[in-house]
Amino acid sequence: MYMSFFSIFPHSYSFVWSFFVILAAFLNFFFIMFTTMKTNMNFFLSHFLPIGTPSYLWVVLVNIEMVSYLMRPLFLGMRLTINLSSGHIMLHIMGENFYFFFLFITFMIFEMSMYMVQTYVYILLLFLYKKGM
Repeated sequence: MYMSFFSIFPHSYSFVWSFFVILAAFLNFFFIMFTTMKTNMNFFLSHFLPIGTPSYLWVVLVNIEMVSYLMRPLFLGMRLTINLSSGHIMLHIMGENFYFFFLFITFMIFEMSMYMVQTYVYILLLFLYKKGM
């Protein structure tokens, strides 16, 4: 969150655009997934096959669910990066022109509140993954 606050100002580097932010988010979620899978294998596998599924769909459903489950952390990290980067792009565009100063300040306040919401959502998802996997 602090990296995002410091990169709001025009002509500053945004660390959110870095590949390492996506990688760190992916590794956080992947570590939680791996520890859950390791400690509670039956509970982990029970999520991939709904009760009452016909036997001829078992292989297809398990493969589809496994791929979507493994790709979810990557997409959550990308979502975080894209949401924060779009605000940075708008701020940099508006920061180039002095005529939009009032709009720039208003949008900057909006972006700060959005960073707090994104941080809350990310931490909430981490806790939900840890609890509900």
